[in-house]
Amino acid sequence: MGVLHGIVFAILFMIYTYCTNVEFEVLTSGIVIITGAGSGLGKHAADHMSKRGYTVFAGVRKQTDYDAIAALENPNLKPLLLDVSKHLSCVAAVETVKEAMGRLDMKLVGVVNNAGVGRLSPAEFHAMTDARDMFDTNFFGIMDLTQLTLPLLRESKGRIVMISSLAGLVGNIKNAVYSASKFALEGFSDSLRREVAHFGISVSVIEPAFVKSPIHHKENTVKAYSDPSDTAEEAVAALYPALYSEEFIAKRVSGGLRGDDPIVTSEAIEHALTARRPSTRYTVGNYNGTPATLIAYLVRCVSDRLADFLFNLF
Repeated sequence: MGVLHGIVFAILFMIYTYCTNVEFEVLTSGIVIITGAGSGLGKHAADHMSKRGYTVFAGVRKQTDYDAIAALENPNLKPLLLDVSKHLSCVAAVETVKEAMGRLDMKLVGVVNNAGVGRLSPAEFHAMTDARDMFDTNFFGIMDLTQLTLPLLRESKGRIVMISSLAGLVGNIKNAVYSASKFALEGFSDSLRREVAHFGISVSVIEPAFVKSPIHHKENTVKAYSDPSDTAEEAVAALYPALYSEEFIAKRVSGGLRGDDPIVTSEAIEHALTARRPSTRYTVGNYNGTPATLIAYLVRCVSDRLADFLFNLF
């Protein structure tokens, strides 16, 4: 039996090696679009990739953010007005990039879909208008821009990087709509990866947990966690007291402040864009001090009920 087990293991290992040994063309220069680059992780990633020699078009919604990037006078970092939730804005942004491709004699080699919004509310009281707004940015906007840029990425055999979240693997309390939008992105990315592989296009997903961002240093951080929504008023807190308790608020705020440095996300993006064998998923950051990779492993391996119990411990 020992010999038989050894043969079976060797065969399985060869199958695993063959299936996972997928290589993609490495493009060491060209244009990369990074959405949501006005602040936080997107801004850090745009600066990081520009220092790696890529011409980065940093997508921003606000003119002030556009002007701030332009003022840096970084020849590799170019501001791009882009609101992914608006189709015409996506079309205009892609046309701007196309013009730059011709002028600079460069190809579009990567699209990093980082733009996203998140607001906290129990699912029962999350306003439908706000839920649709979140999906317009977190999912439909990403789908729109991806469709518009895929013809350009086919020409270059470029890369697509989706910024999801640990919330795309496990839904946490008071986070149902945000988590749902990220679950949708995960499914979209899996299907897209399989559909475009024969073009030589790689699709990777980054799943950050808590990573340091300016949002955690705003003066109203505690207020964002502690105040019921305008529509629910005090009735929400009365029905869901645990979600507005001092313990819950302190845990959430502390978790954000204890997040990893943004470099963990930027380095994952860089690897997804430049490695010959990019990973399909990168789980980075931590959740209240627990490595996100451990949480991701647990939620995939244990029952839902056990995951519910364990997640409350982190």
